[in-house]
Parts: sequence; structure tokens; C-alpha cells
Amino acid sequence: MFEYLRVQSTISACGRAIQGQEGVVEDLHLHLKNLRGSASYWRTAHNELIAFIRCLGPPTWFITLSCNDLNWLHMRKAFLIADGRPDEDPSQLNLDEVQRLIESYPVVLSRHFSRCVDAFMKLIKRNDNVLGGKVIDFWTRIEFQNRGSPHVHLVVWIDKAPSFETPEGLAYIDQVISCRLPSEEEDPDLRALVKRNQIHRHTHTCHKNNSETCRFAFPRERCEQTRIAPPSSDEFIRNGGRFCTLKRTTNEK
Repeated sequence: MFEYLRVQSTISACGRAIQGQEGVVEDLHLHLKNLRGSASYWRTAHNELIAFIRCLGPPTWFITLSCNDLNWLHMRKAFLIADGRPDEDPSQLNLDEVQRLIESYPVVLSRHFSRCVDAFMKLIKRNDNVLGGKVIDFWTRIEFQNRGSPHVHLVVWIDKAPSFETPEGLAYIDQVISCRLPSEEEDPDLRALVKRNQIHRHTHTCHKNNSETCRFAFPRERCEQTRIAPPSSDEFIRNGGRFCTLKRTTNEK
């Protein structure tokens, strides 16, 4: 409610400010910086991010989380509740019905994904083991893909994180990030989750402009140990600007 009143007050003040004046569009642009998603809002957010980097240095981690709106059972349950069918089993819905629910309840989808992001943020702020240290600050941006599904880009600063150019930094990367597929005996649930969601499968989007190479660079080369490619090096250029090559076996390409 406070956010609504603040935006309403801003728009009202904007309307009064531009009456009888020139430069209406610019005035409106400046006042709309409080409306999330507008160009003016993201210009302000961009300036805040630059200020973060100047004060805290480069962020430690860059994370992208996507909404699996077709398959998350908890999101299907939210759709069923919104559709007045709370007692139905979400696992029994076919994809056509899920797609219909997504199209019918875009606000439910967005709000539910926002709650998932909030839950993830609480996890990494309360548990220092998730990202290998205490989170001292973060910056997020939620975007929507062409078909409407949201995803979030997130940069995180970790307290006393070692430089990635040092042996300690490489060990830190291996501590937090892994390409390893757990064995069936070690953790069957995690293995099934990784195989279902973290295995790249080529689609028509991988080969744009008649390219024979996957634009996501899969399969990846086998690598005995994690390494950092110096900027402007051949490896850096081959990797499309990705400076880190993670340790992976033949089965983890």
C-alpha cells in the first residue's frame, strides 16, 4: 500500500510539474523512475549498481535463476488455487492445461516466482555455506523472456572472498561450483534433479544463423582443473568472454 501511494503521489506531482512547461517527455521520464520496469527506473538502478562496484569492488558471483513454470509442482498448485481448483493434484496436469493456466494467470506466475527469489535470498543470507561466505550486499534484476517466463540476474558480494587469480580463489570456485554428477549411491535425489534440469539438450535455438556450433558452447571440453583465462587471451576469446573454465570430466561435458 505504501508503494502504491508513493507512486500515485509521484505521478500526481509529475502532472503538476509539467503543466505549461516545455520538455514534457523528459520531465515525465525523470518522475517515472519510481515505476519498476520503466526505462527511467532501470537507468537509476544501473547507476546504483555502478556505485556498488565503486564502493565494494567487482561482485564475487553472478547468478541467473530461471522460472520453470511448466514443471514446478508448487507453481502448478498456485495456478490451481487461483483457478478455484485447490484440491486437484498438480502432478496430473498435462502441459496443455499448464500452458493455459500460465496464460490465464500471469500475475500469479510473477508473484510466485518473486517469492521463490525471496526464499533463495533468505537462504544465501542466512547460510554462509551456500556461496562460501557471508553475503555483504547484492543487486538483482528480474527480466521476462519472449514467451513471458521470468528469470532473475543476481550479483553478490561475499565478505573476504579470495581473488580468483590466486590458488585460494580457484579452490574457492571448486568449493562453491561443481559440474560433477552425483552417483546413484551418493545422492539419488540430487542426481535425478541434475539430470532433469542441468543437462544441456540441443534445440533449434542452439544453432542460429546456420551455425554448426552450439551458441552455448556445448559440449564443453574436458578439463583436469579449474582455471582462469587472462583477459584478451586466445582462450578468453574462444570462450566468448567467459574467463573461468570449470573442472569437468568426460561424463560432465
